[in-house]
Amino acid sequence: MNKMPCTIKNKIRQYNAVIIKSAKLYFELEHMIEEYGVPIDNLIGMADEYNDNPQTEALAYINNAECTTEDALEDAIRQIEDIFLWFQNK
Repeated sequence: MNKMPCTIKNKIRQYNAVIIKSAKLYFELEHMIEEYGVPIDNLIGMADEYNDNPQTEALAYINNAECTTEDALEDAIRQIEDIFLWFQNK
């Protein structure tokens, strides 16, 4: 065999298109959330350790495709909403 099968190359192209679309959606979502003054780092568990504001890793779980059930996704959304509302009401 001197070449990788075309089916694999095509699957790589398909995967790349999905990754690009996913990245665009993530950046749109990040921008929307930060427009409300909610630091995205507080939703992906990356807030500064000296930061007393609440945080969650829920958006990271979604970003890493770890919410594989509707219940898991709804729980992640609830956690994000809790942090979002905390920032809105502080």
